[in-house]
Amino acid sequence: MNATDKLLELGRRAIACPDWAWMPGMLARSVDTPARSYRVLRVQDNGRVHCDGGYQFGGTMRSKDSIPAFNDPATIGCMMYLVRAALNDPSICWVPDIGQRGGWGIASRLRSSDESLSAVRLGDTLADALVVALESFERADE
Repeated sequence: MNATDKLLELGRRAIACPDWAWMPGMLARSVDTPARSYRVLRVQDNGRVHCDGGYQFGGTMRSKDSIPAFNDPATIGCMMYLVRAALNDPSICWVPDIGQRGGWGIASRLRSSDESLSAVRLGDTLADALVVALESFERADE
């Protein structure tokens, strides 16, 4: 799988998550034309997303027209916010995983018995780790 296909798949996984939401500041990438991207300016209650340049998409939060651009720092920051909100855990942060596998870990103090910082999910890239966290963490309200 080439890098573009991997980012498309990662974006599709992200928007399929139950806790996914487009947020102002994120960079949305067109699925049909991956080189085209738009900055999210506002999101209506019905999920319609308004972007710079007058571009709009959606009608639902899980519209397949656009995916998040994971090479954008604001989008990564918004993803971290979504993970923290989904888990009701403000201590979640990202850390490089220095083990044999490499990659990134999502860490939390609240999920550790001795309040130390313990990694709980891993991904090859920071974007991978955030999507895995949004997909599979045990929800705080469960």
